[in-house]
Amino acid sequence: MPLTSEHLTFARQTETKNTTFVNYSEGLSDYKRCSMTCVIIIIVILALGFIVLFAVIIRKCNERTLALRARIQSFVVSEPGSVSLEHATEQELEQMDEDGEPILINVKDTNERNSQEPENETKNQRETKEESLTPEVERTSVELNDKGTKMSSHFGSTMDTKKSDKNHLENLSKALNKAREYIILLLTYVLYKIARSIVTTIQKFTWAVTGVERTRKDAKSGIQFKHSAHVHNVLWRRKFISSSISDPTDFILTHKFFKHPNYVLKPNISLYCITKGEAFFVEVSEDVNLYKQYDSKSFYLKQFEKAHSVISMPLASFHKIAQDIGRPKVPIIWMSSTGSCGATLLSRVFGQLPGMAVICDPDALTSLAFLKKSNRFGKGEYEQLLPSALRLLCKQDDRAGMFFLKTRPCSTCQMEDVYKCFPQIYQLYIYRNSFKTVTSHLNIFSREPISIVGRYIIDSKVLSTILPCFRRSLYHNFCYVLDRADPSEKEQNITSVGIFATSWAANVVQCLDHVDAGVPIIAIMFEEMMKNPRKIISTLFDVLELRQEYISNAMEGFRVDPCNNNVTSDLNLRETKRTISHQARVEADAIFKKYGLPKLGERFEIPGLLDFDTTKFRGINPKDRYF
Repeated sequence: MPLTSEHLTFARQTETKNTTFVNYSEGLSDYKRCSMTCVIIIIVILALGFIVLFAVIIRKCNERTLALRARIQSFVVSEPGSVSLEHATEQELEQMDEDGEPILINVKDTNERNSQEPENETKNQRETKEESLTPEVERTSVELNDKGTKMSSHFGSTMDTKKSDKNHLENLSKALNKAREYIILLLTYVLYKIARSIVTTIQKFTWAVTGVERTRKDAKSGIQFKHSAHVHNVLWRRKFISSSISDPTDFILTHKFFKHPNYVLKPNISLYCITKGEAFFVEVSEDVNLYKQYDSKSFYLKQFEKAHSVISMPLASFHKIAQDIGRPKVPIIWMSSTGSCGATLLSRVFGQLPGMAVICDPDALTSLAFLKKSNRFGKGEYEQLLPSALRLLCKQDDRAGMFFLKTRPCSTCQMEDVYKCFPQIYQLYIYRNSFKTVTSHLNIFSREPISIVGRYIIDSKVLSTILPCFRRSLYHNFCYVLDRADPSEKEQNITSVGIFATSWAANVVQCLDHVDAGVPIIAIMFEEMMKNPRKIISTLFDVLELRQEYISNAMEGFRVDPCNNNVTSDLNLRETKRTISHQARVEADAIFKKYGLPKLGERFEIPGLLDFDTTKFRGINPKDRYF
């Protein structure tokens, strides 16, 4: 049917209405965004005002505390020029007894009073005067001795009271300082989150106008592969808890430029974490070597602190670069553990070897373990991501002739998957007595302010009911990936000791499953290792095919305390003296019984435990060795 003028008019009217509706919707959306931005800015201003007000209050409290402490010290310490109680007069002692405060006698006043005595007295007159005063002096001295004894005891009790007041003031000052640290830490993190929300909101507008968002979408779809590496500047970084798992939200980022994905192959760029849609790398200065184990700081913490740029790329580009790299060209040692069992110490030992690159707790693998557990990835996608992550973590570097990967405890579940991808990788597993492991965890949790508060809330029935997020967070970090039970069944009544006991038991059971599946795991017990470290290192070098001439270098790692990086005179680590209550022991024993393990503190040997008296080990197939 031919189009008439009425049809054209109707079409124009409809188009006009649609255009008006679209413009109205866009205007309404812009209005909402602007309103939200204004609200966020107001919240930021209020938060800043609250922080300033709190800082002023804390400062005033500290000033008053210091003034009160100085006042007490002025009472405790005698003034210059004062005399003792033995030389006090009877009138002064009576005044002291009535007031309850010591009278300080000025020596200058006493000397002036004595100097006013008549100087023209003759010797006979003075002798006669002294003889007449002798009985009175003796009687007065007896009374003074009695009163002096009484006032000395009174003065001693006064000193003890003031010392106790001084101790109370010092404790109050410490408590105020701790409270200030906690609140400032919390407010700073809240301010960081608000600032990050503002920056990301503004970036949506600016990136849409400048074409950055279009390039990102094209890179994700595969159109812009050569520009799929998005380099960001780090504007601000913040973590609420330093040991939390790495995440892109740890940084406030701004656009820098786009690069070819090969840009991440630079030696000063390393894989940071992996999310559902992207892989994130961090770039540090060229003079910084993240792979050298100078101290006991984890790899993810060094990345977080030293990063000046962050590179993000789609997973498709990530896989393409990993495939271009190919299989690792150098030997790799993978070490899993139960945590707090000497794994950091052993990484220090291997870090002393020349050409050894140590990667301590890479969160790229940790994030993969959590994503797999939460079913964010399909099985096939995870089986592609794990080898790609290992290839880019252990990429070719002229400074590294061998890689040592010490993973977080939750990555124990990945040992079998790693063996399927790269059977030539050596796999170590170190564990410790269950009681010492749990107490070591508790000792570590007494260092950070947030950890101390969190554990107190977790172990309190009332507070844990009001604030269940603390218990859920601790369980999620230590047990979620490893534990096969339903987390909702345990999060209600489990304590901090129960969480650490569950982590140890689930970790050991995971290792037993890998051994049953045929994974060649070299199991090491910490207690056996510390009996004769040199012999153990020699045995490990034989199994790992390392040169015996480097044993002396490796032994230097035992002389560094992994807790504070101090050089020790012997090879023994400090044992924690923390104890566990009877109720907590009963809870831990019940958990171990559920997993089929002995009670808390009892010895348990994993089948195939490395015998340090011999070098027998079924090991890896020679055809899978590195060449």
